[in-house]
Amino acid sequence: FKNYPHSFYKDVHNACVCAIKLNRQKEAFEFARMLVLYGYELTDFDKEPFEYLKSKEKLWEKFVSEYLNLRKKYLQTIDEEQRKCYHNIFVVDQSVAHPKTDKEYRQSDSVFYDLSIKLSELVKNNGFPNWIINKDTMSIKLVVMLSHYCGLENRIKEDPNLQNDCLYVSMLDNRIHAIVDHAFNAGLMLPDTYVGVSTYLMNKNLYGKISFQFDWDKEKVIPVLNLTPEEVIQVNNNRKSIGLPPINSDTESMIINTTWFKRFPFKKIKKAMAECKNCTSDEIRKITMEFAFEVKEKYQKENSHFILHTIGE
Repeated sequence: FKNYPHSFYKDVHNACVCAIKLNRQKEAFEFARMLVLYGYELTDFDKEPFEYLKSKEKLWEKFVSEYLNLRKKYLQTIDEEQRKCYHNIFVVDQSVAHPKTDKEYRQSDSVFYDLSIKLSELVKNNGFPNWIINKDTMSIKLVVMLSHYCGLENRIKEDPNLQNDCLYVSMLDNRIHAIVDHAFNAGLMLPDTYVGVSTYLMNKNLYGKISFQFDWDKEKVIPVLNLTPEEVIQVNNNRKSIGLPPINSDTESMIINTTWFKRFPFKKIKKAMAECKNCTSDEIRKITMEFAFEVKEKYQKENSHFILHTIGE
């Protein structure tokens, strides 16, 4: 928390869960108070593992007595009029978000461009909304809108036909990429979110799409970038420049050990395959998926108290 200009509610949530699991009461309640300032309501503490907090009756009573003032402080950070403006843009955005014909695509792109200008004006006049770091339904809506408008610009830049189309000539620069870059540099957007937004609909992901190879002899899952050695070097440099781990032999274990892949059921699958000598490739694939899903589901349940991060594609 000391090293970054902004913390995100899921980081505070996870810190609170860690403090609870370590039975560090004072820190657990400090993080709980912080969570209220990030948008949590009392009902959010009805879920596990927050039952621990309620079991400390005196401390919980003190927390409840402080809740209204903390909630008031949080609400004072929310500009309802500005929020309505973003919500109105989102409603229109969603009304054209799923075109089916060429004509509908052109209409959708025109609307997206107009909305991108409105959104950029909102940011210019009011700054980038800091509720993106909070437990707020508008956060994901903002990410969706930014993705759509970055995606429009990416498509135009990569398609010569669109660049020569009179409808798209004026849409090439919609100012959204600059807004996204500024938000990221200000610490208001996580690296994985930044990649998802800024490279949306881009033919070539500048930060690489991670694939996984399975070494059945060593019973090991290996993250890889399906690129040439030269491209891997460039992609890893891009990843390091925004705080994502490079994909190489030094980071393999770190990437795998933070996901369910560390428990991939090699032995179970190999045993089932050995017992099913006449299985078709489809049957083998089905067996593999069933065992893998079982492990993944168990891992997610065991870690359900935490808000899990993606591995950063």
